[in-house]
Amino acid sequence: MINPLHRPNPGRALMRITDPWRRPNPGRALMMRMVATSSDVGQAGESAVVAELKKLGYRITSWDTQGPGATDIEAASSMTTLLVQVKTAVSPNAPASLSGDERRAITARALRKGAEAWEARVFLANRLLLPVAKIAWQKLN
Repeated sequence: MINPLHRPNPGRALMRITDPWRRPNPGRALMMRMVATSSDVGQAGESAVVAELKKLGYRITSWDTQGPGATDIEAASSMTTLLVQVKTAVSPNAPASLSGDERRAITARALRKGAEAWEARVFLANRLLLPVAKIAWQKLN
């Protein structure tokens, strides 16, 4: 029998509707925010480069996403080791090129490690959750 005076708890119904948004999921958290931070953009670009390197048969040996400004990705195959510096921008903007100091620093680090130095300029679509528009590769040494 239905009690006409009984009101369902509106908070409980609301919790059930919004519950999927409470689960930890970076993609959903990003959808909740209206503006992506520069950290979000950088991590999206680095993730795209890592995915591309894996697709090409490279094994990721070092990828520091915790350090501030850490944009180097080290990848190895049976033939070579790569040290990749990533620059990312969201369309319609273009990623910045490496400065002279950045170019010298990554080339020196690659030389010490016996690796090839590369620059990856990542052009993201206008939303971070969409596929990458383009990755432009340039060998530095």
